[in-house]
Amino acid sequence: NLTITYPGNNTYLPSNTNTTITTNKHNNNIKPTDEGNGTLNINLTDDDNKPVPNMPINITLPDGTHVANGTTDENGNVNITIPLPPGTYDLNITTPGDDNNNPANTTTQITIPKIPTQINATANNGTNTQTSLDITLTDQEGNPIPETQILITDKEGNPIANGTTNQEGKVNIPVTIPTGTTNLTITYPGNNTYLPSNTTTQITTDKHNNTINIA
Repeated sequence: NLTITYPGNNTYLPSNTNTTITTNKHNNNIKPTDEGNGTLNINLTDDDNKPVPNMPINITLPDGTHVANGTTDENGNVNITIPLPPGTYDLNITTPGDDNNNPANTTTQITIPKIPTQINATANNGTNTQTSLDITLTDQEGNPIPETQILITDKEGNPIANGTTNQEGKVNIPVTIPTGTTNLTITYPGNNTYLPSNTTTQITTDKHNNTINIA
């Protein structure tokens, strides 16, 4: 409700009137984009296609389980990491609204990719076919991957040995190979969370030197 007033002057008496004015809140549009790395980019605009800043964004599963949240920046954008295991998920995205904007909601689908892995292998040269490999398995950011089987094969793909990483993602695997230089492939087969990876290395074992004693 507004009051409009004329204060009057030496000639005219003052007067006023009341009126009611109504302004409608904006309807908002939520535009989510799967960035392909487990992150959603969300763009929020109003019905004049202007960005809506400082708006809370809430993300849930269809059953209402909370997944993540964030707040739009001055351009109406926010990147939100989705902390779910690899897989494809349906998500609900909502905003609560404010004095100028109505609440909004939409649905989207995101695919969380498996995490890349890398193997570092160091050959311990040995003697008479007995030697070993020191192996470290990590994700792409260097975090160790524990309790995971590592396979070692020769160049024909024949299994040579295997072992399981410890809590530091490390394992020493003894191998028995012919004397000389042998090419070996070290493989991590992957699982529901991590992608497989492999690397190759050369390992050398020397023949024994013999001594002949004459009595």
